[in-house]
Amino acid sequence: MIAFLIGFAFGNHGFANTSLSADSVRLNNDLEKLSPKKKLKLANQLFKKGSNLNAMIYYEEYLKDNENNSYAINQMAELNYKLRDYKTASIWYKKLKEQQDLGYPKAAYFHGLMLKYSGQYAEAKTEFEEFTKKYKGDDKVEMKKLTLRHIEGCDFGVEANQNVATNVKVEHLDENVNNPFTEYAPRPVGSNELIYASLRSDSAIAVNLVEKGTDYRSKIYSSKYVDGAWTPGTPVSYPWNNIEMHAGNVTYSPDGKRAYFTWCTEASALKMDCNIYVSEKSGSTWGEPQKLKDQVNHSPYNTTQPYAALDADGNEWLYFSSDRKDGEGGMDIWAAKRNSNGGFGDALNLGKKINTSMDEVTPSYHTATKTLYFSSDGQVNMGGFDIFKATGSGSDWSDPENLGKPINSSQDDMYYALNEAESTAYMVSNRPGVISLKSETCCDDIFQIRFSREIFLRGHVATRKNPDLPICDVRVSMFDLEQDEAINLYAELVTKCDEKFIMKIDPDADYKVNSVKTNFISGLDNLLFSKMEIDEDTIDHVFYIEQIMRKKIRLKKIYFPFDQWNLVSYYQKTLNSLSVIMANNPDLKLEIGGHCDHMGSTDYNDRLGERRAKSAADYLVGKGVNNDRLLVKGYGEGKPLTANTRKDGSDDPLGRAKNRRVEFKLLTDALEGVEIEYVEEDPKGTM
Repeated sequence: MIAFLIGFAFGNHGFANTSLSADSVRLNNDLEKLSPKKKLKLANQLFKKGSNLNAMIYYEEYLKDNENNSYAINQMAELNYKLRDYKTASIWYKKLKEQQDLGYPKAAYFHGLMLKYSGQYAEAKTEFEEFTKKYKGDDKVEMKKLTLRHIEGCDFGVEANQNVATNVKVEHLDENVNNPFTEYAPRPVGSNELIYASLRSDSAIAVNLVEKGTDYRSKIYSSKYVDGAWTPGTPVSYPWNNIEMHAGNVTYSPDGKRAYFTWCTEASALKMDCNIYVSEKSGSTWGEPQKLKDQVNHSPYNTTQPYAALDADGNEWLYFSSDRKDGEGGMDIWAAKRNSNGGFGDALNLGKKINTSMDEVTPSYHTATKTLYFSSDGQVNMGGFDIFKATGSGSDWSDPENLGKPINSSQDDMYYALNEAESTAYMVSNRPGVISLKSETCCDDIFQIRFSREIFLRGHVATRKNPDLPICDVRVSMFDLEQDEAINLYAELVTKCDEKFIMKIDPDADYKVNSVKTNFISGLDNLLFSKMEIDEDTIDHVFYIEQIMRKKIRLKKIYFPFDQWNLVSYYQKTLNSLSVIMANNPDLKLEIGGHCDHMGSTDYNDRLGERRAKSAADYLVGKGVNNDRLLVKGYGEGKPLTANTRKDGSDDPLGRAKNRRVEFKLLTDALEGVEIEYVEEDPKGTM
């Protein structure tokens, strides 16, 4: 399966792996009528064709009557492995291992491999260690070397789990880009476009996939980032998409005048034949694709996944992956230099530091930092394919460095592409969280990687009359709006006299800032950094508060029945009056605080207090008050208005009823001389 998904490179398995043939569906309806021998025969035929899901149906049915048949168990394990359902494959390989069938001496090795791919590093390491002690096959030297590398990978995985980079966020792109089959080869274009390839047609997973006239082939797509979201991906209108070819792996030349990409044909159900093509741009028109000559494409081998970049001297190089001879083994990364006449010199293998006897794929090169990024399953890694980087050029490279977590996972991670600003990258992964076709790790989707710089807020609190004079003893509370506007306190400080404060922030987050000082009208600011273009490392901001010139707003407290947060109808009149006051005073901002009596746990009362405050806030919003003017806080039982019990220790129902309340506090930086005065009365309808 992975061969097709990472760009038609390996030729081991084809797209039909996840399809259900018409014959299979028809026969499936009569499965119970088939003899075990017939089921096994059909399963083998489907397996030979590369129709893996179909084959699984028949092997599974056969095993109902022959549950200890090692051959069928191995076939189920191998098919689930091919379909990258590692957890299910692990179950079957474990069962095969327990059979102790001498015909399958590597069952323990593959069981360990599936455990590793599932992130169970300790269990995988134990299985690998036991395997190396017991395995006596003719290839025991090679298998021991391979297994020891996986053991190193398990140790690295444990270490990586303990050292996850905190300045990196990996986000799955939504259904406008990803779909239930596979997306690959993302390439950022400018600041707001993503070019990528996709098997998007519904027929890609439908019955009778390859029936005549069905356009099931991979195409090149484009999506734009507009108003904070990706637009639905659409096939590009250039001549790069061809109904006779699988198209993918687009890369632009550094001057933007050429587009290199891969076209693949189906050599058989289990093998793709891939070559790199170029399309020249004339004005605004892209020309017909031309196959690159033998210096790049090298028949009968696969050549795919091109990436064009400049070297330090301004020469254009084309990096690509190929399984041609004279490499280190498997897929290797090669590079060819573009000549002044528009052709390419002979391809250069990047050497043993980069390439291994296994597979190295999906190269990209960042010119500014002279850094090559690639994926490998032959280096020491925590998963199947991990993403690595190395600096250098030609065949002279530094030792590859694993990018670690959260970029890499225990699954396959490929197609790393960093934007020029080094602030965002894209990659392809089958980690949990993808849009699943069969299992949580079956399919490849595109992920966005965001790198957060260290950004600081430099601020002070002042009045509008004296904006450059910092006020001391102001409590500044910053709330993170990413998850919960009301209670996610990010940071808090008290200002010093004549000093500005400095606070580290997340440039991708949004904050609400509350500035409070006695005898001043509090300030409430919304800092929406996620919507800003931040070029500097330090952001300056003044938070305004104003000295109170007394003007009273008379309100009644709002009381609630025991363990309730829904409004009693009597108190809706108070909120109606308050909504009118806020409409007449558009600069008025409020904190709405919810309180409880002492019954119940502290955590429960904290949540209940917040619900009561939110109930009042929702009512005001329903009356037209903008939510940005309201700050909801839950105080629980921490600020009682009166005692919950009498002096003799007995319960005081009236006291508790008075504590079950919502109160209001001014948070206003432009309305002078206002304060709230409460009209005292006993709770009504809440006892």
